[in-house]
Amino acid sequence: MTVAADRLDYSHYTGPLSRVYDLVYTSRGKDFAAEAQEIADVIRARRPGAASLLDVDCGTGEHLVTWRHLFAEVEGVDISADMRAVARAKLPGVPIHDGACAISPWAGPSTPSAHCSAPWAT
Repeated sequence: MTVAADRLDYSHYTGPLSRVYDLVYTSRGKDFAAEAQEIADVIRARRPGAASLLDVDCGTGEHLVTWRHLFAEVEGVDISADMRAVARAKLPGVPIHDGACAISPWAGPSTPSAHCSAPWAT
């Protein structure tokens, strides 16, 4: 199912929240690295040769921190400019695009796996 980004309210993922997002979730027990490893394991089980990963709705890019060491190429996409700014600051050299969880123009035959806020691969 595809949801048009213009119908969703992303206003709360700006400014101050984008700067403390990781802290809020890790203080509640979220383990971004463990989640990223688990998702990578699912991807590799389904696509053993997967060398690239696209994280759709990447937010602050915290999962990409782990994935950049597990895949030859990683990229992120997020609709929030402030979340993208945090991701870009922590992941120099990793492309972070403007976009939303929909059919992405960056996913294609050369991107065999993608993540969108849940463990699934293409």
